[in-house]
Amino acid sequence: MIKYLITTLFIFSNLSFGQGYCALRHPQSKINHLYPKCQNFETIISTIDDNVRLEVEQYLDFPLYFYEIGQHNLYAVKKNSNLLGIVHARSEKSKWGLVEIVWGLDLNLNIDNFTFQRCRTSAKSKLLDDSFKKIIRNKSFIELKSILKDLSKNPTYQNFNEDQKILAEILLKSAIKTIALTEASWSNSIKKLRIKHLCKNNEKKYDLQSVNTSSGTNEIKFFKDIDNKDFFYIINTDTNNYYMGEHKDGKFSILYMPVFYPKSKDPMIFHNLKTLEASLNNIENSIDK
Repeated sequence: MIKYLITTLFIFSNLSFGQGYCALRHPQSKINHLYPKCQNFETIISTIDDNVRLEVEQYLDFPLYFYEIGQHNLYAVKKNSNLLGIVHARSEKSKWGLVEIVWGLDLNLNIDNFTFQRCRTSAKSKLLDDSFKKIIRNKSFIELKSILKDLSKNPTYQNFNEDQKILAEILLKSAIKTIALTEASWSNSIKKLRIKHLCKNNEKKYDLQSVNTSSGTNEIKFFKDIDNKDFFYIINTDTNNYYMGEHKDGKFSILYMPVFYPKSKDPMIFHNLKTLEASLNNIENSIDK
């Protein structure tokens, strides 16, 4: 009986631990801090399982911990019905105990901003300064990985004391992991938020019209906004990755693409569907995990 009770408590404890480890305890307060214009927010729940963990680890240079597994919340932050950003809280191990970081992301899943929910070191004040925040603001998954790799060469980092350097590395890894997990575990929810954003929240324009493509690996759908502008998303049916953008004068302009893939600094504009497919297929085939 005692053995059964201990086992039951252990399982219950692990489940609770996994579900609450990255919880945002006072969402309204932290969300308003990151997005002062917030009027409301939508909570989107997803479960990070072993499949997601294994997928994400392919793109990281560090492992995920067991506590990453479980049910977690994402927050779509809005002013009226207009999306301001996405909020995702993560917890990281440190020599000071848990560091709980609240991240703000834009619809490209680039870093908008961050704050701490819990951090027991004075080093945090230096990292909340704009001199450090500007290093990671508006940066993508690929860019953050590059920044982390060359962090020792960064002048701001070089002027940090030892604790500030340790916390900076924790933050950068957390930012990279947060983007990756958001992409992998909330992919369908992010797609819906992007479509709503492009359609300017007009329900009547959400009808998706499928068109045959020259490649059997791609499926493309079109939709409109309230001003009758045309948009599209194209899905690679082999990888389930999708790209989304505007269709104007026969040209395809990419606005959103998978975060794990390098994005050109120049606008990605294609003159027809054939060249769009060829380019996207090249990206899919050349990705270096």
